[in-house]
Amino acid sequence: MNKGDFASYVKGLIDKKTERDKQLGTEVTRNWGEVISGRLKFDRMQSEAKALLDLEKEDLLQFWDELSTVLRDNIPISFGCFLHHYFRRTSSGRTLIVCGV
Repeated sequence: MNKGDFASYVKGLIDKKTERDKQLGTEVTRNWGEVISGRLKFDRMQSEAKALLDLEKEDLLQFWDELSTVLRDNIPISFGCFLHHYFRRTSSGRTLIVCGV
């Protein structure tokens, strides 16, 4: 993924996170999730969007390298992508995270 594609993807995420709820139930569900979890960060979507503004492709690649090292060294898991993923058990008993981008 080149920098232009990365910037476009980040912009799409920011747009999605800052989009107004189309139904009251969506907002209620999100806010009750904050209450139930005890986190009470009702502006989470805006905070995440703001953090995305500072995200660089290199930051994400470095994070991914560090995460993959920790996962590889500590749990029996193979993975391909952390966005839009689902889990599947392999014949060897390892869990495979398959990217569905």
